[in-house]
Amino acid sequence: MNRSNQLVFVGLLTVLSGICHGETFDTVVVGATAGGVGAAIAAGRQGMRVALIEDSPMLGGMISNGVSTTNLKADGASTGIFEEFRLRCEKYYADNCPTDPAMKIRAVRVGFHYAPSLADHTLKQMIAEIPTVKVFYGRHATKVLKEGNRVTGVVTRDDREADEITFQAPITIDATTEGDLLPLAGAKFR
Repeated sequence: MNRSNQLVFVGLLTVLSGICHGETFDTVVVGATAGGVGAAIAAGRQGMRVALIEDSPMLGGMISNGVSTTNLKADGASTGIFEEFRLRCEKYYADNCPTDPAMKIRAVRVGFHYAPSLADHTLKQMIAEIPTVKVFYGRHATKVLKEGNRVTGVVTRDDREADEITFQAPITIDATTEGDLLPLAGAKFR
């Protein structure tokens, strides 16, 4: 093997090693539910390097998968990251659908009702604005990493390719709908 082939081989091993051993982040969020996306945005805006792990191709969980409304009734009840989301939905409908009959419904006009596709698009847009947040779609947590009783990360698998990636961080958030990390971590739950 000549010197240039050796360098290519060493470079390839370095890349593969990075994939096999995963990346280190400040925060790992498992589950891109509305709460998971909110946690990733909040951590990213604090300058943290965030891995957001989602098994589906969508962000937002229930709000992007069919429950296209909120139970909030008063304008002042919405705050924080959800308020930003609501205002973006409101602006989208005002800019793109001003004559749509649905705009006669106040909850649609003010962004409390939205199409699931708009929710997914809006959340992806909000995440894309934060360069320190990286989304990993199509990944399932298969193992929780621990040091003593402290969770230090997760091992994930892509079901299509069956490849594993390890994500490590001082903060790991279980934002899955059913608390998928609880049994994997050996935590008591009911």
